[in-house]
This record gives sequence, C-alpha cells and structure tokens, in this order.
Amino acid sequence: MAESPEHTIDVPPAGAFALIRWALGAERRWVGVGAVVGTLWMASLAAVPVAVGAAIDNAVDRGGSGDVTRWAVIVAGVIVLGALVGVARHFIAVGLWVRTRWRIERCVTARVLDERGGDVDDAGRLLALATTDAGRIGTVADLMCRGT
Repeated sequence: MAESPEHTIDVPPAGAFALIRWALGAERRWVGVGAVVGTLWMASLAAVPVAVGAAIDNAVDRGGSGDVTRWAVIVAGVIVLGALVGVARHFIAVGLWVRTRWRIERCVTARVLDERGGDVDDAGRLLALATTDAGRIGTVADLMCRGT
C-alpha cells in the first residue's frame, strides 16, 4: 500500500539555524508579504502626524478659514488605512507563527509515532521540548513580519 501525499513528512535538517532556515523557507512567500505589509503599517503610522501637521498648517496659513472638513477626512482616512493595514499585518504574523509551529510539531510527532523510526527514549519529554522549540521558532517567523 502506497503512502498518500498527506502522510509524507518533510524531514527538517539538524541544527538550530538550519531548522530555522528550513521552517522560514517553507513560508518565504508569507514572510515577504508580511515584511511588505509591516512596512506599509509603519508608514501609515508615520503619516498620521504628517497629515495632522498639514491640516494645522492649512488652517493657520488661511487664518483659520481653511477647509477643515477636507483635512478631517484626510486624517481619518490615514488612520483607518493604518488600522486596516495593522489588522492585515497581525493576521499574517499570527498565521506565520501558527503554520511554522505546526510544521515543526508535525515533523517531531511523526518521528515519535513512526514505527520505522527506531527507539525513541522518553517520547513525552521529546514532544514537550519540540513543542517549546516550535513555539520559539514560530515566534521568529512572527517577528519576521512584525519586526520589519
């Protein structure tokens, strides 16, 4: 009986940095998207004081008779855009964390449960360590998006 593709597990490399490269490499498209969205989010945060300053300058230059409504809409639009991009950034970052962690935990669990895998002493301890390490590597993936 042939193994179905859903039951085949990609074996991660040994070594901490190789494992992180492997885990992030599998999510490289989302890491890139997260970096772009994170940059847009930071730009939108920086645009708020610029828009408020432009609104104040417009009001002062015209002696208080500037178009306040138009500038209020512009400032509100910048804030709403920042909020939407921030939600997208958070969604992508959490998705990276979850998928990276899941991939590593799946590999370790498959190794522990594989009848061909040989003796695995203290499987519970191995799974506990793998879960902790998977969470830490998931955090690295999360920070690839948030830290940009």
